[in-house]
Amino acid sequence: MIGIEARVVAVLGLAAAAWFVVRSHDARIRAEVEQAHQVAALAEYRENSDELSRIAARARADAPRLAADAGAARSAADRLRGAVAGSGLVIRSAAAGGSAPASDTERLSAELLGRAQELARIADERGAAGSACERSYDALSR
Repeated sequence: MIGIEARVVAVLGLAAAAWFVVRSHDARIRAEVEQAHQVAALAEYRENSDELSRIAARARADAPRLAADAGAARSAADRLRGAVAGSGLVIRSAAAGGSAPASDTERLSAELLGRAQELARIADERGAAGSACERSYDALSR
């Protein structure tokens, strides 16, 4: 007959073996889950990166169109200046020097026109950048 001490040692040995099997199984499962998370994160990163690249490419593609629109706006402003010139009104650029003294109204009009053109250019640039930023945010928040 086996003594009580031997039975206790046998039970403790079995318990230790069972604990070891459970721990190694848990570690294997944790490693598999971690690997699955890494694969999913990498796939999401690649998808987001591709989407951001497409958005950036669209923004770069829009730049020439925006430049053309700005050119068209400058042409329209030039036509308006020509129409005003034909009407007898005088519009002078605020930067023009050596011309006859302009009235306060003429100076203000010229300054406002120049500033409006600059603000329109800035608005176009920022609008394009804002649209690209919004598309980027939307792509990342999906």
